[in-house]
Amino acid sequence: MNMKSKAIKESDRKDKVIRGLTIFAVILLGLVLHAHWLLATLPKEFECHFPPDLSRGGMVKVNEFQRHEVYAFAYNVYQQLNRCEQDCAVEFQDNIRKYGYFVTDSYRPQLMNLAKVKESDNRRKVRGISEYGAYSDSKVVPLGNNTWIVYLDVVERELIGGKVVRDAVMRYPLIVTKYNVNREKNPWRLAIDGMKGQPKRLN
Repeated sequence: MNMKSKAIKESDRKDKVIRGLTIFAVILLGLVLHAHWLLATLPKEFECHFPPDLSRGGMVKVNEFQRHEVYAFAYNVYQQLNRCEQDCAVEFQDNIRKYGYFVTDSYRPQLMNLAKVKESDNRRKVRGISEYGAYSDSKVVPLGNNTWIVYLDVVERELIGGKVVRDAVMRYPLIVTKYNVNREKNPWRLAIDGMKGQPKRLN
């Protein structure tokens, strides 16, 4: 009876070990499946926007636009849309089509209408656009919901037949918004959505 009792106790001990290992294996499997689910649901892409001055380091904000980046976008797109090397009557419309992915669907028809209205005035006109003044955060005003007003100060120089017909410093209150569009066609994922009021001549 003593031997039988020892055998039963040994069998019970082994059963307890097996149950403990089984529970541990189930918990481990659950953790692995949970980790796999977390990895599967992570975003496939992250956007990191660096401040312009990294000499003292900077906080990197994921999927959040910085003011300097919004300003740089507005200036680059505005310049490309309005610069003409030979004939603005033709090139302005061509620019709107070429850079159409950098303006919203609602603003694009307004630009095309403006190009047609000014077609005769723009004939044979050459136009250059350059930045006026230095960048500051005050030139980019957040409106919330990934929308900003960018106060863009530029020098506009227009010539006809080599003769200067306009040389002005202008301030444009551009509305810039986040824009869900094909990244290959618009890597900024931003778009110009019109103006907040009328342009102002500074000089």
